[in-house]
Amino acid sequence: MMRNSDKNFETEISQLKGIDITSKVIKIANDTSFENIIALLKILRTHKVPFALYDGYYPSPSDPGAYLSYSQEQNETENAWSMTLGNHRWSGGIYTISENNIALQIHNLVRNNQIDSIEIDKVVFFSHYEKENKDKNRNKNALLYGIHSSINNINPEYLIFGFFSSDNYGPYNIFKLTNDKLFIYNSETWHSQRHSRLGYLFEGPELSKEKFNIAKELQYEIPFDLLKQNWSGFYTTDNKNEDKFILEIKTKDFHRTISIDSYDIETDELPVEIRKYRMKVQNAVRQLMEYSA
Repeated sequence: MMRNSDKNFETEISQLKGIDITSKVIKIANDTSFENIIALLKILRTHKVPFALYDGYYPSPSDPGAYLSYSQEQNETENAWSMTLGNHRWSGGIYTISENNIALQIHNLVRNNQIDSIEIDKVVFFSHYEKENKDKNRNKNALLYGIHSSINNINPEYLIFGFFSSDNYGPYNIFKLTNDKLFIYNSETWHSQRHSRLGYLFEGPELSKEKFNIAKELQYEIPFDLLKQNWSGFYTTDNKNEDKFILEIKTKDFHRTISIDSYDIETDELPVEIRKYRMKVQNAVRQLMEYSA
């Protein structure tokens, strides 16, 4: 087990209300506060104590849920942990996850009687993986936040939306929607910028109030299912041919990029609310382009 040789962390943890420690696990009572879980994580981080847990809510491609391991190994980010995860026949990582999102995860799982402890003995961390890029890290953080927070509405600072098809050799347009403005990105470089070191950076002119009114409702109708499922981000190299529905959602609590490729999943196979939202976005883009014609 990779952890600091001194035992001060055990004494510190034993002083937290609702939390008990043995040589193998840290028991967490159902009514343990979020603040005490934050305090627990800070102690573990300070003493470099890795831990593992099972998250039955995590969207898995195989058996339900995922087993997640957290460590300070290969972590250079303040108030964060390195994370790897896996389940039957799949594994992945290394992601950088904020301590706040880990606390949300543990608090939600404990409160809903999904777990009553985290493991600190013989924690398996997949250190052979390379660290994931910025886009994948923030999307994994957004996924955990979406699954485990008590969010009941989405108030985006901005919403980026549009479509990209590799079969379309003409111009394509991506839009950025804020609370009171609409912008257009028409430089036709989304498909190449997303692979760059800095990633995709939106720059473009503001459109008229009339065009803003066409799209404004999209920011209030974002389906919660988009936040609770695994989707590809912008940094993708999956297919030679692409037909992507593109979204970027930025709030004060999370930042997520989503690209849903019809070569991977046909529109008719999407969950109902996501399919309806895609159609609303498609209709808004069509109206905006007709308005420009």
